[in-house]
Amino acid sequence: MLSSIRGLTALVTGGGSGLGLAVCQRLSRAGARVVALDLKPSEEAIDNVIPIKGAFIFSCFFSFIFTKLNSATKIVGDIRKEEDINSALSKCTDADGKSKLNVLVNCAGVANAFKIYNFVSNKPQRLKDFTDLVEINIVGTFNAIRLAVPLLAENPPNEAGLFSSFCKHLTTKVNH
Repeated sequence: MLSSIRGLTALVTGGGSGLGLAVCQRLSRAGARVVALDLKPSEEAIDNVIPIKGAFIFSCFFSFIFTKLNSATKIVGDIRKEEDINSALSKCTDADGKSKLNVLVNCAGVANAFKIYNFVSNKPQRLKDFTDLVEINIVGTFNAIRLAVPLLAENPPNEAGLFSSFCKHLTTKVNH
């Protein structure tokens, strides 16, 4: 299956660390063009990627810092924000610079371990911690999916009538 990844374009949310970074590295090694979106950019290189001179840096906290690489683009953004996802999607292109998205991998997420109430300090957990968790893990994932669908739908359907480049590996043709 990995040989069929060469030349595909993938957007990986949470691509700056952990599972998301590992997915970016694996897709890049297999020959995919990768756009990695994360709140915190990785200091770790994505394998087999050579930086091209020039980086565009903007100073606002949630605006974008991106470096165009050989087969990967790293973008700092928040998946809860429509404009950040749309900016990442605008970087999803084929080798000719045309808009293209074959794969969306949602790895962005947070895990907060907390007590609902701290009896030592006599304080409840901050509601913001929980709402951030829900907004990033649920709302952000939904946001990325809903905004990526138009680009994904531009791909020709496979033999099963599905629009994902990977669907042929995950489905079997059913004759009715």
